[in-house]
Amino acid sequence: MTPTEHAVVSGRTVTASTVVAAPPATVFALLADPHRHHEFDGSGSVRAAVTGPHRLGGC
Repeated sequence: MTPTEHAVVSGRTVTASTVVAAPPATVFALLADPHRHHEFDGSGSVRAAVTGPHRLGGC
C-alpha cells in the first residue's frame, strides 16, 4: 500500500481507503453505472454481462 492508503482489520471486517485523483462527479458516475461494476468489484464475482439501466438512482 502507498502512504495514502491504509487497511484496518477488525474481527471479520476489513476496511481500506485511498485518495482518488478524480472529481466526485466522475467517481459517482462510475459507481452508479451497474454495467461498469466489474471494473472495480475486487471480489471477481461480478461479471461484465449486465442488463438494466446505465445509471442507478432517480436523479
